[in-house]
Amino acid sequence: MSLTNCPTCGSTVRVVSGDEGTSHYQAANVHVPDGYVVVNAIHIMSAFRYALGRQSYIVGDTADMLVANRDALRLDWRQQIIRDIGDAIEDGRAGSSTDVETWTRCAEAMAEPVART
Repeated sequence: MSLTNCPTCGSTVRVVSGDEGTSHYQAANVHVPDGYVVVNAIHIMSAFRYALGRQSYIVGDTADMLVANRDALRLDWRQQIIRDIGDAIEDGRAGSSTDVETWTRCAEAMAEPVART
């Protein structure tokens, strides 16, 4: 079984040979402990886009989730998050002053180098 990152969403996938040399991707089988769920990077981005500009608890929860999963996100996705946060703050669409502080801390954390083992 060959594992790789999906070229579309960046999640871990299994390469499955296709017809005429094409490649198809299937979600990799992953052991998930009780109480946890598996999400793809696209789910993280969707949650982020939903939360950006909201004025509720979801801002802090989403920012924490982004920082916790930062090392699993591709560089271009992290850069897009940083740009989106910056644009929202600049345009006054990032929520309350507390939300702006939360998003600013999130963007700073997303900009830190990723620890690869």
